[in-house]
Amino acid sequence: METPGDNGIDFRHPELWDEPDYIRKEIACTMSHIYRYGLTTTSGGNISVTDSLGNLWITPSGTDKGSLKPGEVVCVTHDGTWEGSLRPSSEYPLHRSVYAVRPDIRALIHAHPPLLTSFSIAHRVPDTSVVGAWRETCGAVGYAGYAIPGSEAMGETVAREFMKGHNTVIMENHAVVVGGRDLAEAQARLETLEKCAMTIHAAGFPGKPVITENASGANPEFNSGNYLPKTGRMLPGVTDKEMSPDEELLAEEICRTAARACRMGLIYGFCGTLSARSAGDNWLVTREKVLRCNIGKGDINVYGSPGNHTIPGERLHAEIYRRFPAVRAVIVARPPSDTDLFTCNRESHQAGRPGNNHRPDSRKPPIDLS
Repeated sequence: METPGDNGIDFRHPELWDEPDYIRKEIACTMSHIYRYGLTTTSGGNISVTDSLGNLWITPSGTDKGSLKPGEVVCVTHDGTWEGSLRPSSEYPLHRSVYAVRPDIRALIHAHPPLLTSFSIAHRVPDTSVVGAWRETCGAVGYAGYAIPGSEAMGETVAREFMKGHNTVIMENHAVVVGGRDLAEAQARLETLEKCAMTIHAAGFPGKPVITENASGANPEFNSGNYLPKTGRMLPGVTDKEMSPDEELLAEEICRTAARACRMGLIYGFCGTLSARSAGDNWLVTREKVLRCNIGKGDINVYGSPGNHTIPGERLHAEIYRRFPAVRAVIVARPPSDTDLFTCNRESHQAGRPGNNHRPDSRKPPIDLS
């Protein structure tokens, strides 16, 4: 079970935090994912994690990180020394400086995603409050003034922003660095922030992005990006029985669909929820706070008696199944090209096309989930 406050590369496996082979493997897998999904340039980006012994594990300098092997990850001890022929990333001062001021952060990713790099060149930061779920994941974004890459000055400049409580920082005329309590959280923040920037950029064409009132909620942890609900908790309606054989097959189908949706950019980070109706009143749904690209059968909950749930996303699925018995599956996603229309101050292009009589005042009232 995933528990807030666990220290580990993955909240679900805190016992592996100090296993060198596991650390190397997870860093290599995360770097491979970043390259595969175009979240950095052909040779840029670096990743690090810290263990409980004071070691800093970081990607190497002077190698092709797009094909990084676990054995190439460099371990820098607390006194700054390392072994082997490979040197730590030239951005090591940045990583070391951030960890020094934020001991709660155990993983850092520095990358050059296209839209976030564009924001850094334009000296802007994406406003994550455009969509509440983005603010929940990333918090408010910091902005670090320019300094020479790899220099001590750059490390100090970025660390000052993390000292303010930011977990995501735009680096002027450079790129972005994100931190997390594990690699999964850092990766989710990177993916989500890039989609946020993409959406804001796209929304600038049909209209100015609009910040929804109370989009961020009243929870201060929610606004900081540190909000982490207890996933796997026994909520009203969650069943503790094992999946039936049919539900096992349904869960596998959900996993395949989630993987495809990730490849197409429809879901990302922790954003996006998939569910499917099972037998009787039961239905299966993906858990919160699990990287959508890594969803397995163990990340799917079985619910019964739809309509009594405390997590808004799951309440929505439950209410849809209750009201519409013919519905067999539900996907909630935030693809940037659609989300930009919902975040700008103009009607959807579809609504304005000739022959389309759809008007705002003809819309049905929203579903009441209270």
